Parts: sequence; structure tokens; C-alpha cells
Amino acid sequence: VRALPYGNDRLVAFTSNQSLPDVTDIARESRTMEHLGVYADMPFEMVDSSTPIEIKGSIVGGDVFPALAVEPAMGRYFTHVANETRSPEIVLSYGFWKSHLNGDQGAIGRKITLSGVVYEVVGVMPPAFHFPNGESQVWVPFTVAYPEAVEARGAHFTFGLGSLRPGATLEQARGEL
Repeated sequence: VRALPYGNDRLVAFTSNQSLPDVTDIARESRTMEHLGVYADMPFEMVDSSTPIEIKGSIVGGDVFPALAVEPAMGRYFTHVANETRSPEIVLSYGFWKSHLNGDQGAIGRKITLSGVVYEVVGVMPPAFHFPNGESQVWVPFTVAYPEAVEARGAHFTFGLGSLRPGATLEQARGEL
């Protein structure tokens, strides 16, 4: 048994797929959980030297990064604010940063175009970091990459994640839900 590579030992995950509006409601009303958000796998297309390549990524809504409690190696990650303002920000995996940006120390603020959207690099995660799905190379705000699902309560394709508030138990959170 290994510890998860996150700074938070009070992580909670929803066992069924959630919609962003449902998790937003839970986050607003919960007394037992904090830093709630959703994520889902999403492939992106990047044209590099005229040859399109598929980039494995995730769309992120809410406060998933704060729940994981892992600080970026460079820059910052985005929170629910980037989603609310629909800011086209992107957080890169360490591997993507090394292979596609040649480990450029000035990567923060650079522009990257994925699937026709121009994103501004705001952060690079540490080498050992990986999302719970284990495959994402980039993370972008849900509202930018998939805006039509933002208000769709029936769009149950995302995974919910958050953390227990100090003093709250898993049993209390289950009862609250």
C-alpha cells in the first residue's frame, strides 16, 4: 500500500459520475466537505510542426487542485475563479513542459493552442504529480473546454473530488449527501 501523491490525506471521491451543477450545489451547501470540484478526461489536438498530435488532458471545474493540495513546480494552478470568468488558462504536467516546451523556465505566460483554443500557461506541476486518472498531460478549465455542459445537470460524465473539512468524518459526509 502506498500513500497517494497528494498533500491532502482527507480526500473524498464520489463513487458515481457527477455533473458540474450538482457538485457546485453540494460545495455551496456542505458543512462537511470543502474544495469540491469535478474533472473528466478530454483529448486535445495540438498541431506541432504541421503534424497534429493527440494530447491527453482533463477538464477541471471547481476546486479540484486545492483539494489535492499539491503546489505547482512553477506558477500556479487555476481554481473555480478561472472557470467562473471562463479564462483560457492551462496547467501543464512536468512531462509535457519538458517535451513540448523544452523545459523553458519562461513558460509561464506562454500561449499554447489546443483544439483551436489559445490557452495561457499559468502553471507546471511537479514531476511526480499525476491526476487520479494518471494520464493527463494538461489541465484546462471546464467552462472553456466544454461550455455547453456547464449548466447541464444531466451531464453525468465527470468525477467528483474534494476534501473533508477539519473535524468532519466520512460518515458525516455520507449522511449529509
